[in-house]
Formats: sequence, C-alpha cells, structure tokens
Amino acid sequence: MNFEITQEAIGLSRSQTSMEIPLNITPIENAEAFTAGSAELVLTLSDGTLVDSIDISSKTAPRVFWVWEDSATSVSNGRLEMAITMRNDGNTADGLVVRMTSSYFTEMSFIPPTDAIVEDGSKNIRSFEIVNIDKAANFTFRAWAKIPDSQTSADDFYINITAHSRLAEDNPFRFTANTSFDAAASSNENQESIVDSISDIVSTMFVVIWAWKWIVIATVISGLMINKSIKDRRARLADVELMNAQQEIRTKTRRLDGGICEQKQPTPEIAQSPQIPSEVFAGMFRRLEVDKSRLQNLLIQRLVGAA
Repeated sequence: MNFEITQEAIGLSRSQTSMEIPLNITPIENAEAFTAGSAELVLTLSDGTLVDSIDISSKTAPRVFWVWEDSATSVSNGRLEMAITMRNDGNTADGLVVRMTSSYFTEMSFIPPTDAIVEDGSKNIRSFEIVNIDKAANFTFRAWAKIPDSQTSADDFYINITAHSRLAEDNPFRFTANTSFDAAASSNENQESIVDSISDIVSTMFVVIWAWKWIVIATVISGLMINKSIKDRRARLADVELMNAQQEIRTKTRRLDGGICEQKQPTPEIAQSPQIPSEVFAGMFRRLEVDKSRLQNLLIQRLVGAA
C-alpha cells in the first residue's frame, strides 16, 4: 500500500484551527484483495518539535473483472447451442450467478459445471451459481435453446446470457447469441392438419365403439329388462294393494249388512194354544178310559176262546 502526502510546510493563521491535508493511498499493483497497509502521520513544528501523530490503516479493495475468454455457437437438431468460457481477472476469488433468457418462449437449459449450484429437481436449468473461482482461473459452461418452429413469419432468435459477480450484483455483464428461423407452414396446411387430426380422433372413437358394440348392446338390453322387471313388480304391488283395499271394503260392507239385518229381524211371538173347556177335556179322557176297558174285555174273550 502506497501512502503519499504533501511535503510542503503547513501554516495556520491566528484564528484558524484546522486545515485539510491531502493524502493519497494507492494499492500496490497486482496486490491481492483485502491486503492491509498502514502508515503513521507525524505533525512537527519547523524546529522539529513533535506536535502530534496518527496511525492510518487501509485494505486493498476487491476488484471485480470477469472476461468472456472464449465462446462458440452452433445450430444442431433444431437447437441453438453454445459453449462459453469465462476467466476471473479480478484480484480475489469470486463467483458468478448466471441466468438465461430468450426472445421467444421456448424450451431451453444450461449445462452448468459439475460443481455449480442449481435448483433442486429442475429439469431445464435457467440459472446457476458457481463460487470460489480463483484469481486468473476460468470455467466453461454450455447452454441450448430450441429454435421456434411454429411462428407465422420468419425472424431472428436470440439467447441472452446475463451474469453478475457475487461481490458486485449491481454490475451485470451480458453475452448474446442469435440465429434465424423460417416461418411455419401456411394456415391452410395447419387447418388441413387440424381436420386430419379430428378425422383421426373420430375414426378411432368409431373403431373403439364398434369393438365394444356387443357389450354396449348387452348392457342396454339388460338395462331394459331390469327396468321392465321393476315396472312389473311395481304393477303387481299396486294390484295387490288394490285387491286388499277392495277386500277390506267388502268385509266392512258385510259387517254393516249383518248389523242392519240383526237390527231389523222381528222378535218371534209365542203361539196361543186353543182354549178347551174343562168339561170337554174331562169327557175326552173318560171316553178314552171306556174304549180302553172295552178293548181289554174283547182281548180276554178271544184268548179264552182260543184256549
């Protein structure tokens, strides 16, 4: 660290209490960042008497300086590919955060160095970080992007690589690669392609339906039979309920008729026996006794005669 101060005598006027003294501090060329340096400032009178002294210390500031050392671009298999080598020409170990964008929305990815830091689980890497690249060291990374093939007009396609030092995020530097592409097929061809696709889908659906026709028919017939069985069962249940209702009505009617008949049947009257005078009734019994005695006498006579 080089310290430079004026060698001229400095004087103060009577009412003056201070004065600025210019001091230049210059780091040594090619010194490492954060290299410390110190100096002692001594204030003396003209006769050499020491008035005051002060110690000053400083460090070499880091200098960020990255260089695009080498780059190559090519087009292969419908992709714009590139390989880039970067060198750290700063005065300390440094790292980079590298990002990629494109002028068209398309599929693209980095192929970073093996020790780079990337997002976990990312398939297409759009950014990465690399750390601890020593002074004067370099590293290489690759990138690719799919060239658009569905645009209606021809155009240029750009890939923009942006990087910034981990020590100076507000000072990015860029690299750009580009290529051109042709317009996609005409709209008529696209419409024909869409129609063909729809026809293929309809044809495939018809083939599938035709292959499953017997299963579909059997399912429909089974559904109809089940539906008819359900309707018949409901009709039978309705008939049974109707018959039960009619039977119940008949039973109630009979009960009502029986009650009415019982209420209307007259009470039988006891027949009156004819009245016979007692004299006649006694005479009848006396006559029966006379006839009985005559019969006995006649019977005895016949028995005697027979003997």
